[in-house]
Amino acid sequence: MSQLARRMQYGLLLLPLVIVLAVYWPILNYGKVWDDWLLLGEFGHYKEPALWWRFLANPLPFSENYFRPLVVFSFILEGYFGLTDSFSHLLNILIHGANSALLILLAERMWPKGQDARLNRIVATGVGIVYALHPAMSEGTIWIAGRFDLLVTTFILLALLADSAVRSAPQRAFIVGLCFFAALLCKEMAITLPILLVLLHAARSTQTGIHYLFTRERLQVYAALLLALAAYACVRYASLGYFLTSEPEMAFLQLGTTLQRMLLIGAALWGYLCTMLMPLSGIAPLHYTSLPIPVSDMSAWLGLFLLAFIIGLGLLLARRQAWRLPILCLGAALVSLLPVLHITAVPMLLGNTLTADRATMVPILFLSLAIGGAIVMHANRNGFALAGLVAAVWMILSVFIIRAILPLWSSDLVLWHWLSTDNPACSMCHTNYGRHLIYGLSPEMGLKEADLGLARAQQPWQLATAHDVRSRALAKLGRNDEAIAAATAAFDAEPVQKQKAQFLVQRISLLTKAGRYDEASADLGKALALKGPSDHTLIGLLGDLALATDRPDIARNLYKQAFEFSTPTIRSAKLASADDPVKWQRLGDLFAAQHATADAEAAYKEARRLGKAN
Repeated sequence: MSQLARRMQYGLLLLPLVIVLAVYWPILNYGKVWDDWLLLGEFGHYKEPALWWRFLANPLPFSENYFRPLVVFSFILEGYFGLTDSFSHLLNILIHGANSALLILLAERMWPKGQDARLNRIVATGVGIVYALHPAMSEGTIWIAGRFDLLVTTFILLALLADSAVRSAPQRAFIVGLCFFAALLCKEMAITLPILLVLLHAARSTQTGIHYLFTRERLQVYAALLLALAAYACVRYASLGYFLTSEPEMAFLQLGTTLQRMLLIGAALWGYLCTMLMPLSGIAPLHYTSLPIPVSDMSAWLGLFLLAFIIGLGLLLARRQAWRLPILCLGAALVSLLPVLHITAVPMLLGNTLTADRATMVPILFLSLAIGGAIVMHANRNGFALAGLVAAVWMILSVFIIRAILPLWSSDLVLWHWLSTDNPACSMCHTNYGRHLIYGLSPEMGLKEADLGLARAQQPWQLATAHDVRSRALAKLGRNDEAIAAATAAFDAEPVQKQKAQFLVQRISLLTKAGRYDEASADLGKALALKGPSDHTLIGLLGDLALATDRPDIARNLYKQAFEFSTPTIRSAKLASADDPVKWQRLGDLFAAQHATADAEAAYKEARRLGKAN
C-alpha cells in the first residue's frame, strides 16, 4: 500500500469521529440527567481511593443483577479528578466515534476481497458513517449513563477485530478472551459474544458443513472465551456473593398467560426492528407498553411472525454461499438482541418500558455488516450508485433528527416533560416530571403530575412512588397533614418489605417538622427493622433523622454503620454532631419525662462525659 493510500485510509477512519463531534457538540454544555445522578453525582467518597472497591464490588442501584465495574470505574475516576460534565459527554462522543471507526475496519476484513479494493473501502466507510449517525445511537451517546452500552460495543468490536487481524493463534485467543472479559464487566448482554463469533466464523467461511469451526486455531479462541466467562463468573460471585438473584419487585409484574408472554417477545422484537430499520420517528429513551400485552396487539403478532420468517429464511439462504455472509450477519443481529427481548423478564419492565434505543448499538453493528456485505457482494455499478444515494439521504435526515433530539436531553425537567408527553399512559414519566416540577417550577403543577402518575399506575411500586411525589408536593405547598397521609399511603402501597423504608424517610421528616417526635421515633424503629445494614445511604439519612428527633444514641450507631461509604471529613462531622452533649442532655430530659429513669441517667452520664471531653 502506498503512503498516499495509507493516509487516505487513516483519513477515512477519522471521518466518523469528526462527523460525530460536529453533530453532537451541543451536549458538551449539558449536565447530568436521570440515572447520571446516581452514577456520577456529587459523590465526595469518589475522592477516597480506599472506598473504591466498595463501589466496584457492588451491583448498580437499578438492579441487584447489574454488575458493571469497568464502566463504574470510569465514573469513579471522573469523580476523583473532579472532571466536569462536559468531559463526561465528550468521552461518550469519542467512544461512539471510535466504535464507528472500528466498524469500518471490521467491515473491510469481513467482506470478501473484490477486484476494486477502493470501492470496498468506500462502502465500509459509508457503513461506518451511517452507523455513527443512526438516530438510535443518540441515547447512548448523549446520556452519560449510556456509557455501559458504548463500552460493551467497543470491546465486542475489539474482540471481533482481534479474531480477524491477529496472526498468532495464541495471541489471538488471549486478546479475544481478554476483550470478552472486559465486555462482560461493562454490561451483561456481552454474554452473546461467543455465539456471535461462531456466526461470523461461519459467515466468512467458503466451506460447507461445520467442521471448519473446529480447526485448532478456532478451538483455541473458543477455549479462551470459556476461560474468560469462567473468570467473570468467579469475579462476579466473589463480589456479589451470588451469580444471579431473584429480585422481589419482579414478582409483581403482571405478564399474563403463556401466550401473552410470547406476545411480549414479539412486541419487543417488532419495537427493536422499527428502531433499527425505521428510526426516522419514534426515537426516545423510553417506549411505554401496558402489561400484560393484550392478545389483540397486532404489532406483537407481527413480531412473532417476523421472528419465524427471519429464522426460516435464514436457514434457507444460509446454505447458499452467495448469501451466507449477509444472512449470518443478520442472524448475529438477532442473537445480540436476545438479552433484551424479555425471554426472561428484565428490570426495565418495572417501568413498563418495552424497548430501549441504547440496546440496539450492538445489533445495528451486525445489521450494518449485513447490508454493507450484500452491497459489496451483489451490487453492480448502478446498485452502488443507488445505495450511495439512499445512504446520503439517510445521513441528512439522521442529522436533522439527532439535532432535534439533543435539546430534549438538556435537563431533567425538559427530559421528563418530553417523556410524559410522548408516553401519556406512563406513570413513571408523570411522577418523575412532577418530582422535578416541585423543586424547579411549581409545586401545584408537580402535584397534578403526581396525580396523573397515581391514576396511571399499573404496578404497586408505581403507586408508592406517585404517593411519595404527592407527599413532597403537598409538603412544599404547606399542607403538612395531607403530606403525611400521602407518605403513609406510599409506605402502604410498596409491596416489597426492604423497599418500604425509603418511603418512611419522607414520613419521618414530615413528622419531625410537625414536632410529632414520638411518631417519628416509632417510624425510625420501623425503618431500621425493615432495612438491613447494607443500605448505607439510607442508614446515614436515618442517622440524621434520629439526631433531629433527639436520639443521639441511635444516630451514633447508625453513623458507625454508614461510615463504610463516607469520607473522613463526613465521618468526623457526623460523629461530632452525634456527640454533642446538649443533644444527650435533651435525650435525658425526654427519658425523664417518660419516667424512664435508667435511660435518663445513662443519657445524663454521657452528656457529662462529653462535656468534660470538650
